[in-house]
Amino acid sequence: MTFYDLSAKDANGNHIDFHSLENKTILVVNTASKCGFTKQFAGLQDLYDEFKGDGLIILGFPCNQFMGQEPGSAQEAMQFCQLKYQVSFMMMEKVDVNGEHTHPVFAYLKEQAPFAGFDLLQEVGRFMHEHVLKTDKDYQKNNNIKWNFTKFLISKDGTILRFEPTVDPLEMKEEIRKSLSA
Repeated sequence: MTFYDLSAKDANGNHIDFHSLENKTILVVNTASKCGFTKQFAGLQDLYDEFKGDGLIILGFPCNQFMGQEPGSAQEAMQFCQLKYQVSFMMMEKVDVNGEHTHPVFAYLKEQAPFAGFDLLQEVGRFMHEHVLKTDKDYQKNNNIKWNFTKFLISKDGTILRFEPTVDPLEMKEEIRKSLSA
């Protein structure tokens, strides 16, 4: 199985077969509108504006599993992003990224791109380490999504890179460029 064998619904309920995304560079993000990382929507939109003409696709999946930070529907999340951050990339259905009801997209991505830890040299990395440790003492030993705005970059050849919420979207530019030129 590959990423392109998967599918999901967009925020309006339309079925998206990922075979239609082949030969594109895809960035998948679990999002939330009431999170400390919500401002990353601006950086994601900047990436999309810069690279969409080269084949970058961004799929934002609202998720309410982290402190209830996405309480609304997928359509409400999409409207928030469009109004507050002028998001024009594709917003998807609201999903679970961990647990019994994990959406197949995130089950696949977590399996293919394991958790590699937070950058503890950065203040935000140390903060996330302490924060996640409170609810999951063994968080470093599993591949669960740790928080909103975990990002997965899928290259044209299917290679998947994982970026934790502590990585600002604009820090991903070089990896996106490499993927687009491959």
